[in-house]
Amino acid sequence: MLETIIGTAAVISALLGRFIGYPAQIRLILRSRNVTNISLSFYAIGVCTCVLWLFYGFLRDDIPLMITQTVGVLSAGFVVLLILRFRPRRQANAQVAEAMLRLAGIDGHIDDSERREIDAFMRRWNISMPAVDALSDASNTSHKQAVSLMSAWLSSKPPVQQIGEVRDLVWLIVEADGVVTDAERALAQDLSVALESALDTPVDREFLVVCIAADSGATNVLAADPKFQPIPDSGNSAFVTRKALTEGVAREFAKELRSDKVIALAVRSDELTVAAIG
Repeated sequence: MLETIIGTAAVISALLGRFIGYPAQIRLILRSRNVTNISLSFYAIGVCTCVLWLFYGFLRDDIPLMITQTVGVLSAGFVVLLILRFRPRRQANAQVAEAMLRLAGIDGHIDDSERREIDAFMRRWNISMPAVDALSDASNTSHKQAVSLMSAWLSSKPPVQQIGEVRDLVWLIVEADGVVTDAERALAQDLSVALESALDTPVDREFLVVCIAADSGATNVLAADPKFQPIPDSGNSAFVTRKALTEGVAREFAKELRSDKVIALAVRSDELTVAAIG
């Protein structure tokens, strides 16, 4: 009797793990298409382990063991397939990060403000590129290389939201140091054309960052910043980013702007509803 109870409890526990744990991981991968922090070897070993236990259950004619391990093989195997399916995305995302670095360095120098924008982008996308630091001097960067990298990334068919975020990032980087050279403008325009052409549908959630100056000193700072333009009828105290941003970029940008002198808000561009940035 006790053996039956323990055996039943073990089967239920194993099935719960298979039907709750693995599906949760599968949903996460399908939603984010990001497998950067997921170990392929862990799930591959899990598949092998389940196969061995399944074979053992078959030899012992243990039906409950065979059921749980069959579910385990299918679930862990599907996770492995998803990792293999989306693994190329990691390399593709590294390409777009490199393209952004080349954009920042097209004028022969990567400014600290430009590098901060790129670093923030890489953190959001979980991009780890040891080779990125080697590009920091940007001495050999070229217009053609940056466009080629962007084209390679777009050929991997990234999600529309990611394309929209990169489109916004292009101009954030170009305008980050307050000086837009002819080379930067030309490259940014070519990259933007490629990105816009890849957008079959417009990004459905775009945000603007609005800065409300707390005093005249902050007003002067914002007025001199090429990333902002004054909002009419605001008494020269409110400014808005010149380009619509995706929500993630807008929130990151607004957090960086928040200070005692500036109140940063995100504004829904299509409905003009204001949402405070925490």
